[in-house]
Amino acid sequence: MHVFMEGLLFQRILRISLQASVLVSLVIALQFLLRHRLSARWRHALWMLPLLRLVLPWTPPSPVSLFNAWPHKTVTQSMKNEIKPPARASVVLTPILPIEEGHAIAANEQGVHKPDRNRAKYRPIVLAPAPAPAPHQTRIEWRRLLQPQIIWLAGSLAFLMLLIAQVFKLRRTLKGATALHDPNVGVLLSQCKEQMGVHRALRIVEAPGVSVPALCGLFNLRLVLPQGMVRQLSREQLRHVFLHELSHLKQHDLALNWVMSLLQVIHWFNPVLWLAFHRIRSDRELACDERVLERTGARESRAYGETLLRVLSFIQCLAPFAGAGGDC
Repeated sequence: MHVFMEGLLFQRILRISLQASVLVSLVIALQFLLRHRLSARWRHALWMLPLLRLVLPWTPPSPVSLFNAWPHKTVTQSMKNEIKPPARASVVLTPILPIEEGHAIAANEQGVHKPDRNRAKYRPIVLAPAPAPAPHQTRIEWRRLLQPQIIWLAGSLAFLMLLIAQVFKLRRTLKGATALHDPNVGVLLSQCKEQMGVHRALRIVEAPGVSVPALCGLFNLRLVLPQGMVRQLSREQLRHVFLHELSHLKQHDLALNWVMSLLQVIHWFNPVLWLAFHRIRSDRELACDERVLERTGARESRAYGETLLRVLSFIQCLAPFAGAGGDC
C-alpha cells in the first residue's frame, strides 16, 4: 500500500512539474515579446505564475484551462491498476452417499419423510485458493529500487541534506559576526528605512567569512556586511547598498528564497525549473534596482551604477543560499 501511495505522490509531483514547465515557457516567451514594454518589476512578477502552480497541490477546474487536455490517471484508475482482484474460490461437486436401508426404515418409523430418490445426489464444496508462496526475505528486489518514485525520493533527500548543510554553514559563518555600533551608520540606515517604507527592526552585523551583503533571518532579521566594507565605501555608496537590501525586504525576497529552495528539493529532476529559478534571481535583482531608482530619482542613476561596480570590484559572489535575500 505504501508503494501505491508513493506512486500516486510521484505522479502528482510529475504532473505539477510539467505544468509549471509549460508556464515557464510562456513567461519566457512573454518576456521576449514584450521586452521593451515590461518593467523589471513586471518581469519579476510574471514568475509568480509558475511558482504558484508549484506551490498549490491542485488548481480549480476551468473549462478554458490549458491543462484540460493533459493525460492523467485518476485515483480510481490507479487503484484498479495497482490492486489486483483476489483469486476466485473453486467449487467442486462431490457425490452424496446413499442412505443405508436400515437408516431409512428407522427414519420412517420416527415420522421422518423418506428422502426423494430423484433429488440430485451431488452437493457443492467450496475450496479456498491455495496461498501464494511467501517471497524470499533475503532477496533484494533491485527492480523495485529502480522505480521512478524511489529515484525521485533519493534525489530529494540528497538535495535536502545539501540544503541543510548550507544552512548550518551559514550559521557557523554568522557565529563570528559582530554587531556594528557606529551611530552614523545607524542614522543612515534609519533614513534609508524611512525612504523605502520599511518598518521592521533590522540589525547590522559584520562577518569575516561573508563576501556579499545580504539579509538573513526570517524572524531575527540581520543585514550582514563583509568585514571592513563600511570603511571602504563612502556614505553615499553605503546608502545605495542599504537601499538595495531594503528593497529585497520590501519584495519579501527572504521568504521567496526559502520557497524556491524547497521547490528545488522537490523538483530537482526538472532542468526547466532550474533555469526558471536562475532567471527569477536575476530578475529579482533588476527589480530591486528599479525600485531603488524610483525612490532616489533619475539623477542618482549614474552614482548608483558606480556603487554597484565598486561593490562588485571586491566581491566574489557566493552561490545563493536559503535565508539570504540577495546580494548587490
